[in-house]
Amino acid sequence: MSVLVSPNEDPKEMSKFIEANRIAFWKALGKSPVMDVIQEQDILFTSSDVKFPFFNSILQAKFSADHQDRRTDQVLSNYKYRDVPIWWWVAPSTTPADLGLCLERHGLVHEETQVGMAANLDTIKESSSESIELTLKSVASEKDLNAFASTCIAGFESCEFCADPLKQALLPNTICDSPTFFHYVGWVESEPISTSSLFLAEGVAGIFFVSVRKSHRGKGIGRAMTLAALSEAQKKGYRVAVLFATEIGYQIYRNMGFEEYCTMKLYDLPYSVK
Repeated sequence: MSVLVSPNEDPKEMSKFIEANRIAFWKALGKSPVMDVIQEQDILFTSSDVKFPFFNSILQAKFSADHQDRRTDQVLSNYKYRDVPIWWWVAPSTTPADLGLCLERHGLVHEETQVGMAANLDTIKESSSESIELTLKSVASEKDLNAFASTCIAGFESCEFCADPLKQALLPNTICDSPTFFHYVGWVESEPISTSSLFLAEGVAGIFFVSVRKSHRGKGIGRAMTLAALSEAQKKGYRVAVLFATEIGYQIYRNMGFEEYCTMKLYDLPYSVK
């Protein structure tokens, strides 16, 4: 296990830990047969035949300013040849810092900006879900993982065909008593309605896949799912939790005690699934 990060870490260093946990998360997913995670000298990316950008993402690029257009064109040509949609993440460590301008010259569109956040686990503000009987269950079998994947995809309002590839991507790190990956499903009676995941790496506890079906939003369920993962991290001795927040989740995490440390921009290459 990595040396655990202290809540008193320098803000600049905390930003590095937030990104490092995310990179380790993606590399762990690369153990699956559905998606390759490829590290080259100046780029880290995923590659898959699944026609959804989660499985075809540029995760980290460190180009020289003089060669950024040439390298961008080379990277994009591979995905265009295979006719798959992509995401390109411009993270704190990306070089040059204004690579986004280069991506836009090559036809990519700025889709959203996510906020890298961290929190001291000793000071997390807890609150229960409102007016709903939510049962949380850890994923411990392939059947549980089926429920997790289908619920997660529904919660993010993504294409239904992505559920099985997501399951396959998570499977090698799930049904094996992994010491680093933990997944949770929230149930209302017999219906799975929400998910969250915990990934322990680089000395911090990363929160991923927090999703709630549209019909059950606005009831504090996403917060409850996040707290389930944070509780496990505390049991494992971790002191700092990290995540990347979308616009819809940002204020929820701020209210829980997370603080902003960095941002990450997501660029999309427009594509229509045929």
